[in-house]
Amino acid sequence: MPKYIDPHALMREFGGKTVWKYNADTKSLFCMLCSISCPANRRCTVSQHTETKNHKKKLKYAKGQEGHRYWFRSPSPGSLDEWPAKE
Repeated sequence: MPKYIDPHALMREFGGKTVWKYNADTKSLFCMLCSISCPANRRCTVSQHTETKNHKKKLKYAKGQEGHRYWFRSPSPGSLDEWPAKE
């Protein structure tokens, strides 16, 4: 019998709730930085994704933006005018 892999443990190991979101319906982990979904029962897939150039680049940018609360916030309808203007 294969080992059970706790998706929340994978989330903690590879960046936490600010990077990953668990979807219980599809049993997958969604990378909010890259908009990619990985099966939650496959540790190697999540690990491979975290090693990609694209993920590392976006993670580095996100860590540089920690002081800005708007990085991981999703807009609510009608609140797009609250977002900071692009420079």
